[in-house]
Amino acid sequence: MAIDDTIRRSLLAAAGELQGTICSVPEWAIPGGVGDPDLQRAMCVAIQGQLGAVAAVDGPLPPATKECWAGWLGKADVLVKPPSGGPVYLETKLCVVDRLYEAVWDVLKVALLTALVENSVGYVVYAAPSEGWSEREDHPLGLFQDSAMTVSELLRDTYAEAWAWCLEATKTTRPLQLPNDISTFALGSARIQAPGSDWELRAVRVEGETKLGWVSFDAEGWPG
Repeated sequence: MAIDDTIRRSLLAAAGELQGTICSVPEWAIPGGVGDPDLQRAMCVAIQGQLGAVAAVDGPLPPATKECWAGWLGKADVLVKPPSGGPVYLETKLCVVDRLYEAVWDVLKVALLTALVENSVGYVVYAAPSEGWSEREDHPLGLFQDSAMTVSELLRDTYAEAWAWCLEATKTTRPLQLPNDISTFALGSARIQAPGSDWELRAVRVEGETKLGWVSFDAEGWPG
């Protein structure tokens, strides 16, 4: 897939820009001095450098999204509309504090978008200090590898604790229905050298598949 190569190259370019951003801030000030917008902007600029003015931060979601996800669901962190093919959605996170568990939420969101929009492609891109990628129950590292599972397997069997943390952050925004099957395809990683601790940037392509239908969710945010 050609867009995969674009994202891989963008990963390297974004890592370089983030390295400059992080190194420009004193180590003690990093928690407030860098954040998600820095990664959004870095990925957007890197994609524009290859494809031209076809990418933007905070892209609109397809109208049908509101029928599948209740409450306020944020816009696409980066939306790309290449000259050919469908739209490309990116969800990004710069984990200055330990928020790797939120990758479960973002993978579900991107899976939904790819299921709703024909010929669309979706990616999840996360940056975190090296220790942030350690093995823990609330670190869904498997989502940044090649994987395939049903929504129920993902949320109830594999990453139940991480999903519970996601649901704690909001009482009104909940999925209503999602594609039954979700696959991730690892695109690689890039190193970011920074004071105190090196960082790592990882990306996966996410696909939501509806051949076996859709899964409904209960009022608490869990698949039925």
